[in-house]
Amino acid sequence: MTACFILNEKGAYVGSSNVVCSPRDHFCKDTGRKKSLSKVLINIGMPKEERRVLWELYRNMSPKKRW
Repeated sequence: MTACFILNEKGAYVGSSNVVCSPRDHFCKDTGRKKSLSKVLINIGMPKEERRVLWELYRNMSPKKRW
């Protein structure tokens, strides 16, 4: 299971989501994070342009490029 929590700049709760892989799947942390983040961003109604910026930040958050 992978969980994602979104907090605003003041630390207040905005939204969350969970994803669970099938018992037949091989657990992949990065895939779980992407699915969970995608789900919460849509659930909180974030506009597509803001989601695009957030995904770009996610891709560049470490020296190892994410996909």
